[in-house]
Amino acid sequence: SAIAPGQIATGVMFGAAARMVATAVAYTAFLYLFGAIPDAATGWLAIFIAILAGLAFGVPLMAYAASITDDKGQFALVQRFIFMPMFLFSGTFYPLATLPLWLQWIGWISPLWHATEIGRWLTYGRPIEPLLLFVHFAYLIALTVGGFVIARRLFERRLAA
Repeated sequence: SAIAPGQIATGVMFGAAARMVATAVAYTAFLYLFGAIPDAATGWLAIFIAILAGLAFGVPLMAYAASITDDKGQFALVQRFIFMPMFLFSGTFYPLATLPLWLQWIGWISPLWHATEIGRWLTYGRPIEPLLLFVHFAYLIALTVGGFVIARRLFERRLAA
């Protein structure tokens, strides 16, 4: 029998996740090799956080891509006005507290900030409040699951015969 649209959406997500696994494992291996992860007991768990962060970015983007019926360069706009600010102001390069308050909100909505905070906790033992840790995980999971539900519906609507 034919592949269902929901199966295609699932396959696209798992295909992207497989590429993320390879990248995250290689990156983590290099970090270990150069002594950049002092806490070996929990540092390897950052691989899963990296994959979750990638899915939290990518799955909602997959849903958006499934909604596009006429390509007019929307992805260039998304890259320039959404992904780039979320990357630059995510607190990865410097703490969010050093930014003016009117820019900090960009970091708060960025999956990268949430993943970075969890990653610092896992790899360096940076203290984090349990409630905030829960918020970080919940946000990344919500983006991934919510994006996937929307993507499957859009795939089914667009590809159903």
